[in-house]
Amino acid sequence: MRDNLEIVRANADSIGFTPHLSFHLFPPHWSGLFFSFQRRWMLVAQILKISAAYTVPPPEGFISPMTWGVESNVIERFAKAGVPRDKISFVRDTYWFNFPGRSSGLADMFRRFYGPVMNAFEAAEKGGRAGDLKKELDSLFEAQNADSGKGTTSIPATFLRVTVAVD
Repeated sequence: MRDNLEIVRANADSIGFTPHLSFHLFPPHWSGLFFSFQRRWMLVAQILKISAAYTVPPPEGFISPMTWGVESNVIERFAKAGVPRDKISFVRDTYWFNFPGRSSGLADMFRRFYGPVMNAFEAAEKGGRAGDLKKELDSLFEAQNADSGKGTTSIPATFLRVTVAVD
């Protein structure tokens, strides 16, 4: 057991890790869900792209979440933490964002509860651009909605399920 283990339980946006920090120890079967950003129009990637246009640039050295779903990047990060490739496995899966209302209602939920969108709206309001941001997100959610025209919202999001086995 390493003596420099720090367990942090927090909203991912508020943890504040610096670029030189890494994760070094995991429970025997640690799994994580990393949304895959390889698909050009995947919902979460587009939300982050739109939100970034309204916020200040990230700090130097920031590792973009746009790369979390890329297997080679995940392998590289775990290798830096001392995890060999043969201990890492991947499965691509799809999470469906299902909402019992119009797609603009789901976009509003993201505005209230998803950190990057919350931050984007805060910045957009200060700059008088909140209406523009809302229009962009509403258009995105409507375009991605597989149940469009039915009064409900169902949007697929492909993700990379990563499992790391540690002895």
